Amino acid sequence: MKKNIFIITFIIIKFILIHNSCIDNQNYCKKCHPLTNKCIICKTDNFFPNNEGGCTGKCTIGKNYCNKCDLEEKLCIECQSNFYSDNVGGCSIVPNCESSYNGKCNKCKEEFILIGDDNGFKICKDKNSLDFKNCKTINKKTGLCQECNEGFYLNAGDFKCSSTENCFKSTYGICESCSDGYYFEKKMEKCILIEDSFAYCKQTIDGKNCDLCKNNYYLAEDGQCTDTIMCSKTEKGKCIQCSKGAILLKDNTCSLEENCLNADKDTALCNSCMKNFYLDNKDKRCKSNRENNEFKHCLIANEGCRKCEDPYNLGDDLKCIKTEFCSESENEICTKCARGYYLGLDHKCTKVQHCIYSGNTDYACDECEDNYYYNNLNQTCMLVKDDTFKNCKMSTSNDTICSVCKSNYYLNLTDFLCYDNTNKGDILYRCSRPNPEMTECRICEDNYYLGSGDKKCSNITKCKISENGDKCLACEVCYCLDLKSGKCFDNEFLYEENQKIYIACNRTNKDGTACEQCLEGYEVNEEGLCFDVERCIEKENNTCIKCKEDPPDYLYYCANKYYGCLQNYLLSNCLRCDNIFDLYVCTECKEGYELNKYGLCQKIYNNN
Repeated sequence: MKKNIFIITFIIIKFILIHNSCIDNQNYCKKCHPLTNKCIICKTDNFFPNNEGGCTGKCTIGKNYCNKCDLEEKLCIECQSNFYSDNVGGCSIVPNCESSYNGKCNKCKEEFILIGDDNGFKICKDKNSLDFKNCKTINKKTGLCQECNEGFYLNAGDFKCSSTENCFKSTYGICESCSDGYYFEKKMEKCILIEDSFAYCKQTIDGKNCDLCKNNYYLAEDGQCTDTIMCSKTEKGKCIQCSKGAILLKDNTCSLEENCLNADKDTALCNSCMKNFYLDNKDKRCKSNRENNEFKHCLIANEGCRKCEDPYNLGDDLKCIKTEFCSESENEICTKCARGYYLGLDHKCTKVQHCIYSGNTDYACDECEDNYYYNNLNQTCMLVKDDTFKNCKMSTSNDTICSVCKSNYYLNLTDFLCYDNTNKGDILYRCSRPNPEMTECRICEDNYYLGSGDKKCSNITKCKISENGDKCLACEVCYCLDLKSGKCFDNEFLYEENQKIYIACNRTNKDGTACEQCLEGYEVNEEGLCFDVERCIEKENNTCIKCKEDPPDYLYYCANKYYGCLQNYLLSNCLRCDNIFDLYVCTECKEGYELNKYGLCQKIYNNN
């Protein structure tokens, strides 16, 4: 008896397994029952187990982008904006979708094909689209035809099918352009191999004259194609005769300008002129460079000469002269040299010997080699003969008075010699030019800044008073001293979240985590921030909820839970601005106004 029951049970289970083919993570089923082989848990709450062992879609408002359901049909009849109803109770971002998962289509309606990569955007494209006319096989990833029906050819340019062999692009099966090496014969509607007589031709009607040339080629008056505009007669694509008013040049191009050597093929405008002429780029005309002293020996000009004939060189005054590195000339004689060069008695420019750097200054040399200094009086690098003068960088008069010292030295205005400025704590630390009394600095070295409070040099920008040049004790107005870093930060605007403590703050605590001393009119709150106590007229739980009315100077006030009241010319008609990351954004407007997409308040207009 027990054996019979076991056999019957086995037969029932086998029958169930055969008729219920449920597989985990397939057909919207997440988990199948091991005995009944029916789905017991569907992938999302848009699906529920059905009697066939799988999952059936259902519509749920607020899920799968659906706003409104048809309870009888269990389909979504109103989707969120830019979504479309599918056949399983959800919404897809792709129209003509039959089933989707989380807005992504996985099956199209009948007569449509799903196109796209799994990692990219998918679309449902009509199988009967003209793009697929006469197409046998469609590439489902690209949405392009990859094999045509018998008697049709796949175009290499647009992947469409055409009855014309060697066609590159077609519309609805009619060829528009041929592949390289072929031209379209309109009467015969064929792509014909190009011969010499039809070089560069794209289309011909009668087989004798070209009607349309390929890109970058022009139709000449003789009905052939050439790469040169304004051509009347060609030979194998080269121009041998120009249209009336144009001149044929040696390179088989046509030019509109007399005395032209080379012209632009697309415009017939001159690019370069013959000898004894220069090209004026303003009007593309060739003008004599012998009749005008301003353009003597010039090849190309535009508001002055830009390129000279060999062996002439272009000076800084835009004139041509044989002397190299000349900046000013008169009657082909150099009168002033470029930086780094000095003018000799022969009116030639010679490089300053022993000069290693010449920048954008009024001096011929900015820095000489070691053991040399620059003498601006004779524009040369002079050898240091006296040890007391060895740290001098520049002298503007004789060899006993220095005017500029080398780096790490300052100029003593009493004896005009250079002294070491690298001792920390000294009044003239990193100073390059002190006052005559040697009591304070007037000009600091590069990358150092002069404090307005102690007239010393510090490597910290906006530092008012420093200690040893690398630790700031007080910052300039509108800057906050961060005691942890010893640097000065802007205390007027919020740039990053970790800088919020600097607004209206004069000095932070030693850890740099909160403000210790605020500007006048502010006090430190529990957040360690500076709270505006003057403009706030109403508080609630130590938070400002109302500020003074907007002032007449277009700097409006708005209540901020961190800082009390803030001023900003953009926040007109704003009550609250609590966005700590962007204080230019309003969070609550006054009555009669509403927030726009930029976080600003705009007036509400009654359309009635």
